[in-house]
Amino acid sequence: MVEQALVDGRMGAALTVSGSENPGPHLTAAAADLGGAEAQAVSCREALARIAGQLAILRPSAGAPILQLDPGALASTAGQLATSADAADAFRAMRVASQATLTELGAALAALDRSDPVTALAALDRADAQLAAVRAWPGQLDTLPIWVEATSKLLSSARAIAVAARDGDAAALARARSDYRAATGDARQADLALAIAIAEGGGAVSGAPLQALAAEQSAIDAAISAVGEVGHGA
Repeated sequence: MVEQALVDGRMGAALTVSGSENPGPHLTAAAADLGGAEAQAVSCREALARIAGQLAILRPSAGAPILQLDPGALASTAGQLATSADAADAFRAMRVASQATLTELGAALAALDRSDPVTALAALDRADAQLAAVRAWPGQLDTLPIWVEATSKLLSSARAIAVAARDGDAAALARARSDYRAATGDARQADLALAIAIAEGGGAVSGAPLQALAAEQSAIDAAISAVGEVGHGA
């Protein structure tokens, strides 16, 4: 159960950052995988206690295998994984919205290249809606506001280009194009800031329970290995 929980949990963590589907169901599945593991841990401790009792009689000098896992640890980790599922889905939604913002900006620029400012404005409306979804995400990431601010400037100046082109205002169009060129100067830094935000934020969503789960699996593996050594020494 614990091993399968690790598989599901790690899949959920990967999907939080870069997957094409919601990570929440995988994290929920990981929590469910651990549902019966606590009872198994109790049974394991009881079995190890019996082994220790037998060793005390038959081989007093032999070290007794133990399970280095606190009672309730697996249930606690399961609860943390279940809690992280909604947060992971929300993070992925923010990430998808950030990419959709850039996609719509690209569509707007393509429309402007075709001298179609009306279509460009429609794409910019969609881009603004996606950017609003990024802003509404409740998490705190140091680098995400850098990307939001830079992207907002790009959208604003692209909108000014579209409006000026639609209205046939040559002076306004020249100013808007100059503003857009200036805004693109921050684009590379903004893209790096977004990449950092996604990598760090996505990893943090379920990182703590997954680290705990990996340690718990190691403790179980160590206990199994110790039991095997006792058997070979018999």
